[in-house]
Amino acid sequence: MPELHELVSQYTEDAIANEDRVCDRPACRAPIQKGEPCHYIATVNPGQTGRQVCGACLGHYQKKAATRAHAPT
Repeated sequence: MPELHELVSQYTEDAIANEDRVCDRPACRAPIQKGEPCHYIATVNPGQTGRQVCGACLGHYQKKAATRAHAPT
């Protein structure tokens, strides 16, 4: 059975960068300016820190077959 990865993202106004940063997806590294959308993606390993990614990379992760989204609690 394929290993599943978790996608966790904020879909509210708090999914905005508080400061200038760089997308954490190694293949992207695009600048994310303060005030632009910035989404948190969790990893499958609970002990590993997730990534802060740009909107384009959020779309990339959403399209991956192994990505799993959790319903809001």
